Amino acid sequence: AQGSTKTSAGSCGAPVNKNHYTAGDNIIITFTGFDPNSTFPWEIEGNPGGASCDSGQVVASGNFTTDANGDACINAYTVQPDDCGEYSVNVQGGKGDNYRVIQDEPEPSPSFNITKSPSVSSVQAPGGNVTFTIQINNTGNQAITITQVSDSKFAPGAQCDALVGTSIPAGGSASCSFVGNVTGSAGDQHENVFEVRANAGQTTLIASDNA
Repeated sequence: AQGSTKTSAGSCGAPVNKNHYTAGDNIIITFTGFDPNSTFPWEIEGNPGGASCDSGQVVASGNFTTDANGDACINAYTVQPDDCGEYSVNVQGGKGDNYRVIQDEPEPSPSFNITKSPSVSSVQAPGGNVTFTIQINNTGNQAITITQVSDSKFAPGAQCDALVGTSIPAGGSASCSFVGNVTGSAGDQHENVFEVRANAGQTTLIASDNA
């Protein structure tokens, strides 16, 4: 008998029809109209020619055994985060099926932080030069573009000024250093606030460090 094949999400007891699948979806395969009480091999393969992130690769395979009516259902595969595009279900003894994977994009959540590290923890009165190193970390899920750098007491310097206009990808970082002349009497506490402004799309973000 020439059987037919259908892919769904969910479970064999509660299949869910979907136009496309995304990471974490459970792929089930329902087989109908095959020879009864028989075993057939199946596989899921990424379509070739760049149509899939797994072009020409078999991502899952196995065998299924039909019941007395020639039907079967299997829990075949869980869609992975790096799957994308078109996949084919190939089965011996019947028509296959295909499905599409489109990964859901997360909601934009831009954020970043900065740290300011002095080269020394103290200077002798009446003062001396200290090198401040700035680290900018993109902790969000979209790129940010630096629009302004400033310091409450010192000029940020050419190296830090040059970061304006720099794009930092999600998870990326950038750094710069500048020199400030810290002055005061013995026992004085020094504080200068370094601030960075950045844009992520239409969102303006501000981060500072007063260490």
